[in-house]
Amino acid sequence: MAAPHYMGAIMENNVVPQAQFDSRLSVLETEVKGIVGTQQSIINAVDRISNKIDQKSSPQWSVYISAAGFFLAVLLAIGTAWKAPIETQLMRHESDLRLFQTHVVPRNEHEEHWRQQERDFNFMRDRLAREEDRGAKGDDRLERRIEKETGDLEKRVERLESKGLR
Repeated sequence: MAAPHYMGAIMENNVVPQAQFDSRLSVLETEVKGIVGTQQSIINAVDRISNKIDQKSSPQWSVYISAAGFFLAVLLAIGTAWKAPIETQLMRHESDLRLFQTHVVPRNEHEEHWRQQERDFNFMRDRLAREEDRGAKGDDRLERRIEKETGDLEKRVERLESKGLR
């Protein structure tokens, strides 16, 4: 970059006339003001970008709260829509359960009934065995009696035949 025209004058003579100095000073001031203005506009732009970044990176609480409220409303609507049929089914099942509880005999009562039937069966089996034994003894006595009676009748017939009454 070439040096401005006033630099050459300063370097050659080391003396700058006052009028030239004032004009050069005003040019420099204008250039510095321009640079400062540009620098200030850059600073402002960087600040705006920084603010935007801060706003975007900071939590958007209003958006979050309104989204949570919306989802809560949706969940409540769905839950309410699903709750009614479930409650209806639950009440029906409870009434069915009460009905079963009144009509169904508990297992321990069944077991007691089965034990009583087993005792009754054993009693009848033992009684039948006793009756069979008694019947067998009675049959033996009857056979002996029949044999005795038959023998007695045969003896009578023989006696009668011996007496000639036949």
